[in-house]
Amino acid sequence: MNYTDTLGSSAQRAKRSLATADTQKKNKALELIAQAIDSRRAEILAANAKDIEAARANNMRASLVDRLMLNDARIDDIVKSIYELIKLEDPIGKIDSGTIRPNGREEGVKAGANVIMPNLSPTAVRKKYMLYDNKICTGDESAQCRGCLEMRMKSIGYEVAVSRGDHI
Repeated sequence: MNYTDTLGSSAQRAKRSLATADTQKKNKALELIAQAIDSRRAEILAANAKDIEAARANNMRASLVDRLMLNDARIDDIVKSIYELIKLEDPIGKIDSGTIRPNGREEGVKAGANVIMPNLSPTAVRKKYMLYDNKICTGDESAQCRGCLEMRMKSIGYEVAVSRGDHI
């Protein structure tokens, strides 16, 4: 079994566990993850330094190296983001708007959504990553899904941004 298959199988097992866990248990798990990241900061930074060294040795573009690079401030942001995630409504059991209505994605964006999750996993393993049944566009190749999504957003006066999405 290759890495992608292993990761996909793990995601399927996690999906089953998350589907039956209550919000309190999921939030506790997130809190433990945040604490583990914070307490293992030195180990994470050391491993990341090796990744950065390898990236540079393989002539990775500087902008990609920057995206890969961790430091204390970025780890602080990761930990903070996990705690912010705990404050959000639990999305498990909620259905993707595109699944329940043909123009659900467009309606969501017009109502204020600022993130749309296209299907970018390789089609051969995509079913292993599905969080709920009947998700739209699961048979499309990534480029086809992106092109379709761009056309759909353009039809309502929006443009798909593919930048990092943060302040950098």
